[in-house]
Amino acid sequence: MRAAERPSDFVTVDVRALGCPNAVLEVKRQTSRLLAGTRVKVICADAWTALDVEVWARRAGHAVERIGSTTVCWAVKVSAPLP
Repeated sequence: MRAAERPSDFVTVDVRALGCPNAVLEVKRQTSRLLAGTRVKVICADAWTALDVEVWARRAGHAVERIGSTTVCWAVKVSAPLP
C-alpha cells in the first residue's frame, strides 16, 4: 500500500479474505499509517463486513462515502487522529 499521489487517487485496502473482526483490524492498521485527507477504498467480501468497517470508520472520526447502493466498497477519507 502506498499513499495517494493526487487527491483523486485512492489507496485500496482489500479485506475480502478476512472476516470480522480481522477485516476491521486490518483497515485500522493500514489507515493508521496514512496522512490526513487520504482517500481509502475498502473492498469487503460481504455487506456485514462493510457495515462493520463503516461503523468503525465513523467512530474513529473518518468521513465515509458509500460507493453505490448495494456495493460492499467504501471510500474512507482519513481524518486527523482523535486526541
